[in-house]
Amino acid sequence: MSNKEGYTLEVNDTAELYECLRRISPTTLILEDFEDALVDVAQVANHLYALVYDVDVVLSVLQRDLKIDYDEARVYFDTKLYTLMEKYGNPLFVKVFEVNEDEKSEDI
Repeated sequence: MSNKEGYTLEVNDTAELYECLRRISPTTLILEDFEDALVDVAQVANHLYALVYDVDVVLSVLQRDLKIDYDEARVYFDTKLYTLMEKYGNPLFVKVFEVNEDEKSEDI
């Protein structure tokens, strides 16, 4: 992970990442049970890094772990997880799209 000042953080696994973030960005919220949904880390303010999670994977994890259907997972996500982003500025949730290499436009 590196920022615009050229600071680079190299970690070997999510446990090491979490440990580093707790040290350099103590207000970063970590969703411990959602490692499968973790896609990136973003610097959102001077000393605040945010973990970036794939929304679809988060919903799948909720369904699996809480044994609930998609609609219930969506309500849980909207009321308990997404609100963290609105209230604390992190974590971030994104919709990840797969791009077919054959269909890429050179205009993009």
